[in-house]
Amino acid sequence: MMARGKRRVIAVDGMELDLGAMTLQVDGRQVHLTLQEFRILTVLLESAGRVITRRELLDLAWGHERGRTSNTLSVLVGRLRTKLLRPDGTGRIRTVRSVGYIVDRSSPLARSTHEESSLRSDRHPNEP
Repeated sequence: MMARGKRRVIAVDGMELDLGAMTLQVDGRQVHLTLQEFRILTVLLESAGRVITRRELLDLAWGHERGRTSNTLSVLVGRLRTKLLRPDGTGRIRTVRSVGYIVDRSSPLARSTHEESSLRSDRHPNEP
């Protein structure tokens, strides 16, 4: 997570979620989120690299509000998955079966060209 001035921005795997402005950029493009999608993604990104159980996600994203069901969560996570697809079509939110969801801190598939070129010197000489 990084702070830009007084803004609080969570940056993970090509996504930048601005908590103050309630905006999301994915791979440099603006993505519209509903309030509930924003809440779910905030929880997932703040916990990047850690599995969040479905119960935790319901509690943290909805609190004690009405309308929080497991089915609603599944639908909203499905919508987020579509909105967060990488250019190569792979997803950023993984399901951990019978437990919950995880967003990895970074993915080799999501590295930018600049990051890739800076990593090339660390590769074994026989690797492409």
